[in-house]
Amino acid sequence: MHLLGRSPIYDVHYESLVSNPELEIRKLIATCDLDWLSKCLKFNKSKSTITMASAVQVRKPIYTSSVGVWHKYQEHLQPLFDALDDD
Repeated sequence: MHLLGRSPIYDVHYESLVSNPELEIRKLIATCDLDWLSKCLKFNKSKSTITMASAVQVRKPIYTSSVGVWHKYQEHLQPLFDALDDD
C-alpha cells in the first residue's frame, strides 16, 4: 500500500496472485489490518449471499488461463502505457 502523502492504493499483480495466492492474499489482508482467516483461501466455497453481477465468477477458484492474455492487445494498449509512464 502506498502511504505517506501518496494514494492509499494496494497494487495486486494478477500473475503474482494466481501463482502464489496464499502469499498475496495474506499480504492484502495484513495491509488492510484485518485478521487472517484460513477461509480467505476458500472464498469460492463460501455459502454467503452474493448480490453482484459477478456472482458466478466468485464461486470459481482462482484460475491462470488469463495470464499474459493482455499481450495480444499490447499494440493497442501502448499509448496508455506511454501516458502512464509520463507521470
